[in-house]
Amino acid sequence: MTDNRKLDQRARDVIGFIPMNALQDAVAATGKAPSGLATMGGMQLRKHVLAHRTLTAAQIVELWEQWRYGSRVALTLAIFEDRPKKPATGFLSDVGQELERALVEREATDTERELAIVLIGDDRFDEDQIIELSFRYGHHHEYLDLEERSRSVIESRFGFAWICARDQFIAVSGEERVVAEMIGAVTAVLGKGAVRVAFGKATMDANFKMETISSILHLDLFTGTRRRVSREGLKGDPAAYDEVVARDVDNQRLRALYGEDITGVGTVNVSVNAERSRLNTTRPVPASGLRDWASDKLTKLARSQLALRDEDPIAFFVGIHKRVVDGVPHAHHEAVADLAVAIATCRKTGHERIAMKKDAMTLVAKLPAKSGSLSARPDCVLCGEMVLAKCDHCRNHAVQFNYAEELCCARCGGGTFTCYQGHELPAATLTNTLTFEPADELLGWISLMLVQMRLEVYERTGEQFWVRGTQLLYQQRPLLPDGTYTVLMVDIENSTALGHKKALYAELLATLRDGLMSLAREYRGHFGQDTGDGGFAFFDREKDAVAAARALQALMRSSEHNRLDASIRIGLATGAVETAGRRYTGLAINLSERLQKEALKGSRIALDAKTLFGAKAEAAVLGSVNKLKGFAESTEDYYLLAESPNTANNT
Repeated sequence: MTDNRKLDQRARDVIGFIPMNALQDAVAATGKAPSGLATMGGMQLRKHVLAHRTLTAAQIVELWEQWRYGSRVALTLAIFEDRPKKPATGFLSDVGQELERALVEREATDTERELAIVLIGDDRFDEDQIIELSFRYGHHHEYLDLEERSRSVIESRFGFAWICARDQFIAVSGEERVVAEMIGAVTAVLGKGAVRVAFGKATMDANFKMETISSILHLDLFTGTRRRVSREGLKGDPAAYDEVVARDVDNQRLRALYGEDITGVGTVNVSVNAERSRLNTTRPVPASGLRDWASDKLTKLARSQLALRDEDPIAFFVGIHKRVVDGVPHAHHEAVADLAVAIATCRKTGHERIAMKKDAMTLVAKLPAKSGSLSARPDCVLCGEMVLAKCDHCRNHAVQFNYAEELCCARCGGGTFTCYQGHELPAATLTNTLTFEPADELLGWISLMLVQMRLEVYERTGEQFWVRGTQLLYQQRPLLPDGTYTVLMVDIENSTALGHKKALYAELLATLRDGLMSLAREYRGHFGQDTGDGGFAFFDREKDAVAAARALQALMRSSEHNRLDASIRIGLATGAVETAGRRYTGLAINLSERLQKEALKGSRIALDAKTLFGAKAEAAVLGSVNKLKGFAESTEDYYLLAESPNTANNT
């Protein structure tokens, strides 16, 4: 094919992307304008120009270069989460191969291939910092003919993507499908993920002037009502403008139309879709003017979003469009994200309560059964604090509604409940205290969401939460000051084998944790942390620790609490305890853990000499401490606590 024929073909390919008014002006300037030029339709004018060579092929291509971005430009902004390497030579080819790979992978049909993105070329500007990939794609257009029969046609559209490694952004023009596919292909080639983050008011105010606004769409977060004020003279109407500014304080700004000064063009209205992080020009802008304005604007917007990520990671996470977190089932993303954001907000603000979009009953319905359970946590008048209601018959804490819509035990159907102290809690009073309690799997998903926010994972040993009614109740357990304590360390013997019976083991583990927490309070101690298959607590006095250990031993030996007939191991040690971050460490922690492992063969209690003599209890020598790992220099013995009469009667 000769150069002239290539140029003619290029002119035919691009003439459809030249804005109608620009083409009309160019034809009129030749002095060979046809009669009725002003009334010609776009298709008619283009056919006339090509048939009569009103413009040469070179003029058409040059005109397209000037107006290559079309009559109205819609740019969607995405932010690289980490700075990528600057795209190298062959980037266009690599992205094209990735687009093709995606088509093959999803076994695209012939129609889907007609709609697919086809890369045309690449270019660089802004001192080679921004790489432009131009492309065309198919758009499926449906219509009714003159006889009202349904017709469809696939028309060709032009788009482009700008990639800037320096300022960590991708900007893509085109419809939603095209934006997603281009971002996916570019990020796959560069090996860095990118997210679309909604523009918050701070980002919009830092990059657009409120004084130039002529239209705004607000969302009332309390009622869910959307309200639009649109008027060309809005900025010239002080009363209307003041009303908009006043409403802006308490409402979410979804969209706004700002006036932007573009060099060589003048003032152009730019529509900002905050939810979709998209900018739309409302009239044609020449290529040079658009590049100068948009590259600067996108750079500033990207930097604002990256600053938001560092300064307020929670707000950044909330604004991510269609966020996907690996490891969290897609169907549960919204519910898990709401919980993670609420927990992160409580951590940040120090609040112990925060309103939720979904109540406890809705969470039970939305999330899988193994992600949590429904219980009742009323305020016991006699205990003077919030307690966990237990079935008076089987001691289970999970509840449900029976066929008569009455609250009952989820296991045995019983309708009477008590707290751990045995105080009766009438079922009729528990309905308003229904509480969703998370299970380990859900806590793992929440941790993944928190990591996405660049925050610490959920630490079950140092924090806990429930959803009661429409409020999330959050507690961060305060750490004890460094000092000397008696540590009670407990775990479940042979836990690995028992863990295969998931439902019964989960019930056993919940009973052990709740029992340890309750008995720590009852015997003037402090719950420390979970350890996976057990936990530990602190006591100021040795005799309180021994009494709590015996009470826990008796509790877990009861068949009502332990349907697996499992044994627990308890170790008691007195000594120094220190804090390291949110964790406890020190001599007493280490020794109680070692002693716990020695308390085998059926729910026994091993303790060191200091604890034994401080509690004035009876015990038998079990071994020498210097035989334990990490205590080679100790000359003391450790002991096996003698069973009390009450404990022995429970065996």
